[in-house]
Amino acid sequence: MAPPGRPRRRPEGERPPFAWIGGALCLDFVNTVTWAEPGVLLNERLVRGADVVEWGHAAGLLVAHGAPGAERACEAPPCNRLLRDARALRGVLHAVLEDAAHGRPPTPSTVAAFDAWVRWGFRRLRFAPPDGGGARRASPGALPAAPPTPAGSWTWTVPVIGAGRSPGPELGAAVLAPVIRSAIDLLGGSELARLRGCANPRCGWLFVDRSRKHNRRWCDMRECGNRAKARRYYRRRRAAGGDVKLASASPRRIWVAV
Repeated sequence: MAPPGRPRRRPEGERPPFAWIGGALCLDFVNTVTWAEPGVLLNERLVRGADVVEWGHAAGLLVAHGAPGAERACEAPPCNRLLRDARALRGVLHAVLEDAAHGRPPTPSTVAAFDAWVRWGFRRLRFAPPDGGGARRASPGALPAAPPTPAGSWTWTVPVIGAGRSPGPELGAAVLAPVIRSAIDLLGGSELARLRGCANPRCGWLFVDRSRKHNRRWCDMRECGNRAKARRYYRRRRAAGGDVKLASASPRRIWVAV
């Protein structure tokens, strides 16, 4: 019998679902792939430009943008560029946030790459009064809500995509600029001390530990946590020479790319 947690092959055309366990927009964006080991990425969720748009909708970033058909139009070159930009940003964010989670100083190249994305993001964000001036607030809707702001407060906003317009640079700004702002808020805020990496060395997902005792170890106890328990049980039973009967692991996080 194969050890528990052995990956099954992902059916052709089937993409693993998005997960929302990070506690910050930037972390759930980083967690759109499994960081199995340096240079090895599994369970890719951003396969096409349309997947980046779908993630933006699911995160609540595109709800007010008047672009419900953006996924269908996302085979155009601008969305191919969006996919490249999204993956590049994700790699830089994972590097800087993983270093922070483990208390390591980032390398100069990581700092330079992150700074370049910060400047890219702030060229696209606007600081606008309540009427928005044709923009919308750059904070996630499906994730931990931003603190309420007093009436009349100015907020960070991103451009609105007009109905009927082809997705282009505005789409990239609408999805990626709020992710960058989320990373800035996390790295410069009080919750940085609660930033953690999953204890599964072949996961690489990151999360903010808001547990009561601040002792969360797993991205999701139902996934990595239960598989770790199953592996320990398997090893004990094998060492004792006993039969091993285990329930199938959940397929949510153990696809492998083919």
